[in-house]
Amino acid sequence: MKRKFLNSVLPAFAITLAIAGAFAAQSAQNKKLVGQTGWINFPSNCAQSRQCDTDGSVLCTIKIGTTNHQAYGKLSATDCSQTLYMPPVNP
Repeated sequence: MKRKFLNSVLPAFAITLAIAGAFAAQSAQNKKLVGQTGWINFPSNCAQSRQCDTDGSVLCTIKIGTTNHQAYGKLSATDCSQTLYMPPVNP
């Protein structure tokens, strides 16, 4: 009796686990693709932009000429002061 129960429940459990894993993997992939626009305050507030990320370790910058300018996230139309980071490099 116990064996019949396991033989009928085990495939359903495996299918449920596979479906849950597929949704979890898809959610993780979508999260990696989401970035945030970074803006520099040169020559005026929120003047130029590039793609940045909200987490990381290397500050997001834009090179103009020979100078790197730090890019910030927009908190309002003229307030670009949220710290942003370089997006991860995709293999």
